[in-house]
Amino acid sequence: MHLASQLARSFPSQEQVARQTKAGMSSKQIAQLFGAPTARRGEDQDDVATMTYVAPLSTLNSPEEGYSGFEILFREGKVIEWVPIRGAPSYSPSPTRE
Repeated sequence: MHLASQLARSFPSQEQVARQTKAGMSSKQIAQLFGAPTARRGEDQDDVATMTYVAPLSTLNSPEEGYSGFEILFREGKVIEWVPIRGAPSYSPSPTRE
């Protein structure tokens, strides 16, 4: 299997993130689900910390603007919400059977 195919299989779709991310989860639980984040930011002035996941460049397979990653926002170490990252090119996972 090609590396790009392996990376695409391992990067979660927007639907997977929405289904699996729940308010109250810890950063450890998020890392167990999605692996190490691309970037982390400590608490800001609003006491919100962030884990950022960006699709690997080799997996951005659509030239149009769309989903290209996501951020998980935490307060007091617990998920408060997640937000998709949009950009062009974007990541459009191949349909798979789950």
